Amino acid sequence: MVSKSVTQAAPTSPNEAAFKDFFSEQAAVYQQFRPQYPAALFEYLRSWVTGDPPVWDCATGNGQAAQGLATCFSTVIATDASAAQINLAKACAGVIYQVCPAEHPPFRDQSIGLITVAEAMHWFDLLRFYAEVARVLQPGGVLACWSYGHCHVSDTMDAVIHTYRQTTLQDYWPTEAKQADVTHYPLPSGFEAIPSPTFYMLAEWRFEQLMGYLYSWSATRRYQLARHHNPLDAVEQALLPLWGDAHQSRMIQWPMQLRISKKPVH
Repeated sequence: MVSKSVTQAAPTSPNEAAFKDFFSEQAAVYQQFRPQYPAALFEYLRSWVTGDPPVWDCATGNGQAAQGLATCFSTVIATDASAAQINLAKACAGVIYQVCPAEHPPFRDQSIGLITVAEAMHWFDLLRFYAEVARVLQPGGVLACWSYGHCHVSDTMDAVIHTYRQTTLQDYWPTEAKQADVTHYPLPSGFEAIPSPTFYMLAEWRFEQLMGYLYSWSATRRYQLARHHNPLDAVEQALLPLWGDAHQSRMIQWPMQLRISKKPVH
């Protein structure tokens, strides 16, 4: 149950119907084949937040970031506009899941100490979202947004994946997905930038897990629906000889981009 000191009654947003849902159909696959955020990221964010205020994980998807935040904060309210994603999110002590758009959260003024956005800024109406950030954050509260870059397996396999992503799927990426890097976005008006160290997501995966990750891309599904065949068949044939034993695990890494800022105290 979310404390009444945090939430308020929220009328239906006129723009909820405009939510671009590229994830509900792929929600189960997305949940299964995504790398995990490093614990050091959440510990770093904790160091910038005073006390133990409620945290809002906006556009939580399957709750991946929310579950990491719950190791450092007592209350994490995780929201997403996709009910399918929320329904598949893993239950976690201290995490409360709610369906709502980023631009219309049901929180009272100055009730949140930290807002996080993991790999989702490019889907928002930024002006409306930033207005809500300024409204619900406590003075001195922190906004932390992050994205992650292309996976690195080996130089030869990276080249195959790059061709698949940039050439095969070129016409099937939503426009917003091409704007995912959070370092390109301005800070909310008046907010002060916080130093953002470099973090990496790491995963020790078997070959089938890498292929599952590529299948979880929204552009893969859009290609498949449009052209009635799986574009990963050719990718698998190119990658498997480079991987070797499909049951042998390999370490894969993704560089992260962070944009962290603090609301003025006065």
